[in-house]
Parts: sequence; structure tokens; C-alpha cells
Amino acid sequence: MALSLYRRHRRDCKAGHPEEFHSGEFDERKKGWKRCACPIFASGTLAGHSRRQSTGRWEWDDAKAVAEAWEQAGAWSGAPLPAAPVPDEPTRPQRITIADAVKVFLTNRQGAKITPATLRKYRTFTKQLTDFSEKRGYVMLDQFTSADIDIFYSGWNLGARAKGKRLGTLRAFFRFCMNREWLSKNPVSPDIKPPIGANRVANKAPYTDEELQRIIDACDHSAPSNGLTDLNRDSLFGRGSEGFHLGVGVYRSSHIRCRPVSHGSSQGQRGFPTGQEERR
Repeated sequence: MALSLYRRHRRDCKAGHPEEFHSGEFDERKKGWKRCACPIFASGTLAGHSRRQSTGRWEWDDAKAVAEAWEQAGAWSGAPLPAAPVPDEPTRPQRITIADAVKVFLTNRQGAKITPATLRKYRTFTKQLTDFSEKRGYVMLDQFTSADIDIFYSGWNLGARAKGKRLGTLRAFFRFCMNREWLSKNPVSPDIKPPIGANRVANKAPYTDEELQRIIDACDHSAPSNGLTDLNRDSLFGRGSEGFHLGVGVYRSSHIRCRPVSHGSSQGQRGFPTGQEERR
């Protein structure tokens, strides 16, 4: 802010102006103004300090030179203030290419002794990411933005559970890069959620409840044919604490009698034929 200059007249003003009367340069240029040698003062704020201070000059040009020196120094003393320390620039992450980041990531995963099937999934993911970056003309890892990752994720044509697992791989890759300070910000937005049904447990039972009931009913009522025995329900299914379990093996003979396995038997989950038989 520029300092304002004015003349403050003294009691013994030679021109007879009233004591403490203030006049400016414009006033004194008027016709008929009586000149005097009263000091010229500067008023304003420098370095956060508001003050009125005499320039020690009575000519306007000389007073302007003094005020300009104070303004340039930024202090009423006229000596320049010490320069403010320049803050250290924040350390920027070391830039790395997408290809190098992928190579290091796969090497790390391979060194973790993961199964070949899991490693193949990582390779498939990194290939998709590399292809996506090439289509967008990206070379450096820090070129990825949150919008890019949204587009990349939405383009996966996978089932709900597979897409949910692939999202976990995506997060793991960029978390790996963040931990190595290759990125200053993770481009994978936290509001990306797995699709509905991604956490649903897959049904691994070989038969539905209806099919199991039909098998049980057939064991109780069907007659033997083509040399196959009419196995009873307890022969095919051991009654364990977790329900029925289908016995393993089909036996062919002209006549086979099966006895049910006791519930506490260490043989567990199947019936044992008795007599002479040929196992197929």
C-alpha cells in the first residue's frame, strides 16, 4: 500500500499557517499559497505497522524519495526486512512408467509363491490395464485419474463374483504403487463398490433338494434291474451330523445285499455291500 504524504505545520510556521494544520502537495500548488519549511510526514502501514512518520524533508520531491525507499524496504526504518524463508517444495513421487510398475508388481507377486492359477489372473489383469493405457495414450503411471479407473472398471464384462474379485486385484495393484510412493494419490476411488451378488457364496452342492429327494425315494421303491441291486437309503447315504452324503461307487452283481453303516463308524459316509460283488 502506497504511503500518503502531507505537511504538518509547526507553531513557528514562517508562512503563518495554524499549528498542526495539514496541507498536501495539491493544496500548495494553488495560486496564492504561502510556502513554508514545515516538515513533510508520511502516513500508512508497513510490515503490519501503521504509523505517521516525518520524512525529514520539506521539499515534496525529496519527501517522495524517502517514502519510496521505505516502501521498497517494507519497513519504517528504511532497512529492508529479512526475506521470508522459502518453504521446501513437497517431495514429488518418483515417476515410473506403467510397464515398469506392472513388471515390478508381477515380480513381487511371483516371489510371494502364489499358485500358478492366481498368478495367471494377475497377468490377465495387468494385460488389460496395459491395453487400456495404450488406447488412451498413457505412458506414465501418474497419468491415471479416478475417471480413467471408473471407465476401466465399468468395461469389465464379468459375472458379479468375478468382477468383485477383479476389483480387489485393481485395488491391490494401486495400493502396491502407493506404498512405493510412485503415486501421490490413489486413482481408485473409495466409492467404487463391487456389484450386487459379488459376495454371494457359490452353490457347490452337486444336487438340488428336489433331486436329492427323488434319489431317496427311488432307493426305497425301485426294483432291481439289469443286475443292479436295490440299495436302501441308509446304504447310499450315511447320516452324518451335516446331513445326507451320497455314497461313492456303483456295484454290479447278480445279487447284492447292503447293510447300513453305523452312525459312529469311522467309514463315515457310504454303505458297504456284503457278499460277492464286482465293483465298477
